[in-house]
Amino acid sequence: MLSLLVLFSCEKDSHLSELTITESSNSQVTTNFDFSMHQSVEFITQSWEDHSELELIDIFNLNGIKIGQLSMKNTNLEINLPKAKSSVRIVYRYRDGSDFTELLPIEHKTVFIATEDITARATAISTSTTQSAFKSSSSPVCHTCITILNNASGETPFISSGLKVLSESAVPYWHHTDGEVEIHVSGTQGVPSHHGRQFIEINASSDDGTLYREACLVPGSTIGYSIWHRGRRGVDAAIIKIGGSLAAAAAKDTMITDNTNWVEYTGTYTVPAGETTTIFAFEALFSAQGVNDYREGNFVDHFQLTCISNDSDLDGISDENDEFPNDILRSGIVFSDTSTLAVEDLWPYKGDYDFNDLVAPYSYKAITNASNEVVDLVIYYEIKARGGASQIGLGFSLPANPDKVASISGQYLNSGYLNTAINGTESGTNSSELHFFVEDNVARQIDGWNTFANHSIYPSSADSINILFNEPNNISMLANLNPFVVINQDRGKEIRTIDQLPSSLVNSELFGTGDDDSNPISNQYFRTVDGLPWMLNIPGNFNWTTENTNIEDGYLNFRNWYVSKGEVHESWHDDSNPENVNQGRLFN
Repeated sequence: MLSLLVLFSCEKDSHLSELTITESSNSQVTTNFDFSMHQSVEFITQSWEDHSELELIDIFNLNGIKIGQLSMKNTNLEINLPKAKSSVRIVYRYRDGSDFTELLPIEHKTVFIATEDITARATAISTSTTQSAFKSSSSPVCHTCITILNNASGETPFISSGLKVLSESAVPYWHHTDGEVEIHVSGTQGVPSHHGRQFIEINASSDDGTLYREACLVPGSTIGYSIWHRGRRGVDAAIIKIGGSLAAAAAKDTMITDNTNWVEYTGTYTVPAGETTTIFAFEALFSAQGVNDYREGNFVDHFQLTCISNDSDLDGISDENDEFPNDILRSGIVFSDTSTLAVEDLWPYKGDYDFNDLVAPYSYKAITNASNEVVDLVIYYEIKARGGASQIGLGFSLPANPDKVASISGQYLNSGYLNTAINGTESGTNSSELHFFVEDNVARQIDGWNTFANHSIYPSSADSINILFNEPNNISMLANLNPFVVINQDRGKEIRTIDQLPSSLVNSELFGTGDDDSNPISNQYFRTVDGLPWMLNIPGNFNWTTENTNIEDGYLNFRNWYVSKGEVHESWHDDSNPENVNQGRLFN
């Protein structure tokens, strides 16, 4: 027997308990054989019981380029097979002119044949490197799906003709509860194989045995299975069972086929949580021999698994539903609608009440994990107008502990009046307050005011900041993402939307002064005596009023909307409705 030792992709085979080296005085090793190829790689044995009919074994990469060849010449084996870091296509060429092609998902491929003159050297290498590397991989790494199965049609071991009942240890990747596997060569008793040169009969020598395979799959993945079935002497039937163990395998399908054609049976299976070994079992139900006698019958061929739904990162979200299929910490993206921040910057005084001292549309993108918790947050913003001489810093708040933030990138904080922690959040606040600034002076973004009628429009540019959390956060916190501004480098002069709780850094002595009617006892903040705000958070984009134009003169239903607390004129800001606006007072 000749043995080809190769590294395959991960599919479980309990036969591989130890590595052996085949010694043959008739085998020859070419002078360019590189033993260093054996270091830190894994091997299994691909063997031929009878190789007399084999003439050539050609190995190709997936680009169709031949990377090696095994040549059978007077029972001598010539080796010329370099390491290949991809799947390979193997073509077995027989002396009668026929051939059989097999595609193997192999990361490395090498050959090892020991002869009498190099036995000592080969054994030393096997002991010091090869065997230890093999043993270190006794627990193989599972893959989400296996698209090409090894020995899917029972092509190994090679049978010269007829049929043979073999010990399961001689048939890689196939197992049987009776410990034996029966292999038929195509054409035996007039039955052609469906695929390749050989096929398998479910029951070799008993009436109630089960043929099965093990696959190393990832919980959460959905795979498709396919197997071809045929009766031997008439109509045969067998059950397909799948599960985490042979005892737990449940019936998925019944194959009932006559002996005139091969029939494909297919289905799907979702690997449940905790199942890292999946059994695919084929159990004879009856055969043309009779209900209680089915030792003959139930041929199977070309068993395949295909990827239907992957979960490459093992987070429980299938790849097609996972925005980050290779990142176990991230799986989803949540986009917000655009809102526009409009600010009057003279708080606690009303000023000209034109709400164009800052006009900034903004939105966010939240990255979530498999539990729909927020792990990253990106805030997009743009400064459209800054109609005033005040220096304005723009920030946001979230109801979370600032220690939950790992880092913030993209901030522009160069004025020196803000105190920030190393993670980018504002320092000096309470543990329940998470505040961060995107700009400490919005004038950086735009050269002019963009508020005067009939003046040139200064271009603005969009920007963003990225917040990385060091632990997940409940997604409900996004409903409380609140903007705020700080005026003229005075951190205590903080403006928020009406009745929004201020930060602990606000100058509370300004409450109730000027036009402000804030009352902390009743949780009333940033409002005038008649209930008007200093900051608006407007859904969608907003066409602001020109400089020194009171917003009520540009948007005719603004006061009624605000006094009613949103009960009437909800779309007061829709400038496409002529009943809402005085177009001559709007900037655009």
